[in-house]
Parts: sequence; C-alpha cells; structure tokens
Amino acid sequence: MAVEIQALSTEMRGNNQDIWGQIDNHPFLAELKDGTLADSKLKYYFTQNVMYIDAAIQFLAIGAAKAPDSDARNFCVELIGIANEEVEKQRNFAANLPGGEVPTGMTAACQGYTRHLLTEAHQGGTLNLLGAFLACPWTYEFIGKRLAPEIEHPVHSEWMEFYGSDEHTRIVDWQLSIIDRLAADAGETRRAHIAASFRTSMRYEWMFWQMAYNEEFWPV
Repeated sequence: MAVEIQALSTEMRGNNQDIWGQIDNHPFLAELKDGTLADSKLKYYFTQNVMYIDAAIQFLAIGAAKAPDSDARNFCVELIGIANEEVEKQRNFAANLPGGEVPTGMTAACQGYTRHLLTEAHQGGTLNLLGAFLACPWTYEFIGKRLAPEIEHPVHSEWMEFYGSDEHTRIVDWQLSIIDRLAADAGETRRAHIAASFRTSMRYEWMFWQMAYNEEFWPV
C-alpha cells in the first residue's frame, strides 16, 4: 500500500508558524494598518523593494528558462509581466513620498534575500526557486487580505489593493499548485532542501520589514 505524501506547501506552512506570526504582528504592518507609519519608513521600503523586484525579474527569467513543463514556464513569464508593472508603480511611490535620506544601493537584508533566491534559481532550477520564492507572495496574500479592506491612507491603500485582490489569490494558488505537483515526484532530500530554503526566505521576509522599519544602513 502506497504511503500518501503530504503536499510540500502544507508542510512548509505548518513548520513556519513561528515566523509567520512575527511577520503578521510586525510594527511596520500595524502602523500601516492604522495610518501612523512614517513616510520615511515607507519610502525606504519602496526604494529597497524596487531593487528586490528587479532581481525577481532576473530569477523568474531563469525559472522560465529551466521550467520542466509549459505550466511552470507560463507562470514565471506571467509573473515577470506583473513584476514589471509593480516595479514602476513602487518606483513612483518612492519618488513622490517625502522623507529623508535612503540607501541608493541594496542594504544587507535586500542583498542577502535576492542572492539567496538567485542562487536557488541558478543551482536548483524552477521548483527550488518557486519553493524559496513562495514566502514573498504567500505572506503578502495574507497581509493583503487582512489589511486592504481597512487601510484609509491613499498611498497605503493603492499599494495593498493588488495583494488583497482575487487576481493575487489566483497567482498564489497557481504557484502553490506548481510546487506541490512538481514536489510530489521529488526525492526526500530535495524536498527537505526546498523546505529549508523556504524557511530562510521567511526569515528574510521578516528582516525586510524590520530593515525598513528601522531604516537600516550597512553597519560598517
């Protein structure tokens, strides 16, 4: 009798509730919700996130090139189109927000996160990349659904609108289905690697909010 293998996404979600809760309760998001988040912190976030999305376009292109089937390839290509639209929107947000000095290059958290995902794309291929990258859209899905209906600040609301939308849910569900389908045929060692990479990405997600909230520069 064959043993049923648990969906990899279910395993990853269940094993990362500790970090998930810390992201959900981060003061950046609490202040975003109640409208008290300083413009300088949001400007800092957008400036760094533009660089993150630029890197995402690169690693998704690698994911598309290495995709094992048309479904995974089409997903990566569609996400590249969404990322190109989002990067311009966030670049405009950053340019129009008041605030002090912001880093012109990647800070530690952004550089570490993007290098982590680029490494997964280059060395592990599409499944490894999508498993590690999942932390970003998956957490934003839950954040967006919770915050989008309650935010009143016009910039905050415009930014979160997409993440609370049915379109974003469709994208996340598609990514989950690809990961679980491809991982069903992956060996135990590879599944464990993807789960570990996902947890690293969850840590970087928290660090990204923390970096922006504290407006962190490189310490030396």
